[in-house]
Amino acid sequence: MKKIIFITFLLLSLMCITASATTYPVGGVIHWKGYDWTLKSGYTGPSYNYWNNTGVNCWIDDDNKLHMMIRNNTETGNWECTQLNNQYSWTYGTFTWETESQIDEFDPRTVVGLYTYKDDNHEIDIEYSNWVDEPNKTQYSVQPNTITGNKITYPLNISGNKVTHIMEWKPTYIRFKTLEENGSVISQWNYTNISGIPTDAENLRMNFWLINGLPPNNNSNHELVLTNFTVQEYTNNQTYYISPTGNDSNNGTKPDYPFKTFSYAISQLVSGNTLLVEDGTYPDQITVNKSNITIQAYNGTPTIPIGNSTRCIYGTEVSNVIIDGLNCTGANVTDTCNIYFRFCDNITVKNCRSVDGYDGLRYYVCNDSIIDNNYITNMNQHGIHNFCQNSGHTARNVTISRNNVSNCGHNMIDFHSNCTDSRITGNTVFFTDEWIAAGGVFGNQGMAVHNGMCDRLLVDNNTVRHTFMPFAINNLNDSIIRDNYFEGGLMDGSRDSQINIAGVESDVKVPVFGVFNLTFKNNTLYNINDSILFYVDNTDNFRFQDILFENNTFSNNYANAYQHKEFYLGQGAQAHNVYEGRISNLVFRDNKFNNFTINWMSNTISPDAIKFENTSAISIHTNNGIPFTQNKKTVSLYINSSTTDVWYGDPVTYLIAGFIGTPRTGTAPLNVSYTDLTEGLS
Repeated sequence: MKKIIFITFLLLSLMCITASATTYPVGGVIHWKGYDWTLKSGYTGPSYNYWNNTGVNCWIDDDNKLHMMIRNNTETGNWECTQLNNQYSWTYGTFTWETESQIDEFDPRTVVGLYTYKDDNHEIDIEYSNWVDEPNKTQYSVQPNTITGNKITYPLNISGNKVTHIMEWKPTYIRFKTLEENGSVISQWNYTNISGIPTDAENLRMNFWLINGLPPNNNSNHELVLTNFTVQEYTNNQTYYISPTGNDSNNGTKPDYPFKTFSYAISQLVSGNTLLVEDGTYPDQITVNKSNITIQAYNGTPTIPIGNSTRCIYGTEVSNVIIDGLNCTGANVTDTCNIYFRFCDNITVKNCRSVDGYDGLRYYVCNDSIIDNNYITNMNQHGIHNFCQNSGHTARNVTISRNNVSNCGHNMIDFHSNCTDSRITGNTVFFTDEWIAAGGVFGNQGMAVHNGMCDRLLVDNNTVRHTFMPFAINNLNDSIIRDNYFEGGLMDGSRDSQINIAGVESDVKVPVFGVFNLTFKNNTLYNINDSILFYVDNTDNFRFQDILFENNTFSNNYANAYQHKEFYLGQGAQAHNVYEGRISNLVFRDNKFNNFTINWMSNTISPDAIKFENTSAISIHTNNGIPFTQNKKTVSLYINSSTTDVWYGDPVTYLIAGFIGTPRTGTAPLNVSYTDLTEGLS
């Protein structure tokens, strides 16, 4: 009997799990068929309706069908409609929707809209409505539809509830189709007025609304179900040319007849086009508002100055764009950026120069994108800045490779907030002697990963040299740092060069943060004062957990080795303590140390929190520098702290097996004894 009850309970549990697969909007955004769709809210057009952007009006069911409602809100008495705007805009393409609703029987006051939109005069519509008293339900139009020939209507009689709707938008025609489930044509129309066909990018949208905001005649809720949506991008391999000596009256299709301005040239591009940029200095900046295009240097290194603008190259909400071989010159003006893409996918910037500015190259919430083989120098702030701060989004799969970045006033390569599944590889980062001699602004970090939720990064084969802090890590999980060369060497009296692994930064808003599951291996650390610095500030809610240092080489040449610390665990200016449970499974394995020194500025930690395995040449100095030797290993302890009552309990036992530290006060020497080092150092 108990077995039957258990099986029944298990089946019911599985049924509950299955039934909970419905997906609702999060923050007014729902993901369907590979795209993010933003839901409209408030009281606005078309036809001044109330719009609901929550799960009561829109959701995705277990079969991945999208539901859109016209619904009476019984609490407010308002009839609320639904509109979804795609994350992307397109210039040309074939857009296909499949619905599973009896659209021909919808109330005459309802409107189903499947359309592209730039503004009220640039819009392509498939709409189903009787418009209160129109006998035909299907309307195809190109706005403004008050122009004769820009609109046509057809009857809508469908045998079932499954219908396919197609809009094929090309440079020379727009073809509209409505099809039965079996492929038979219900209605179709070819629009061929080339002068009326939009040539700029338009946003893809769909809505379900009420004419004049009036309730349905039967006062009943209505539901529109969509089963599929696809986009087939228009491809045209045409190549165009641009030159500072060109003319926008040219057709731009040959080197002898180039365009002159980027604003005009880009307006002529369609998906699949390439714009070849001839050498020289151009009069205007590049605004990328088309997807699936390439802008590439053709002869020499063409220069795009920032001028009076805030960007040399700027693109937003586009995809599949390549920028290749251009030279951008900026100005040291706050929040300017030489090359800037935001909310984009599949962006590649390669073989470019970005010189003299505020930020050299910036990606804001860009996915599946590449920054490769660029030369970036002399920036007030960042060289390369890949970030999502305050966006509510995550950037994934960004590769930053083979770039030469130097002389930046903040971080030269910066991953900032919610950047995951990405790679930083083969870059060279440094300060030049000329920059230093000229009194240039010194950056905080060569490379930095910070401000939370940066996961699954691979940082490999980079060279970072002649910097204050070659690499800073704040709040990084499940990542690998390998085969890099990190060199310090710059100190200004207030900052020492270091690899900084920290649980800091007050703007991180996550319950528990820190550094988790990090592998740091096969790296060379040279001339770095605090080779590995663990640092805690501004919070008590951090962790250092499951961190492996393996086969790294520490090579330093400071005159006063006792002031150099190859491992430092500090608590920061705010005196937040590193205490029991905050550090676990920190492993040093097969590393090569020149002079391993521990500086410990915290309270006790858990036993076995820090482990040494087959690590050679460990030297831990006492206050007076007297070494202790056992089993042909030199082991001593160095304490450098002006605080009183530094040690509580028995912290040294947890660092090196067999050593016992006793409490001290002020600057009195720390008494150290040892027993058997075999367990700790073998």
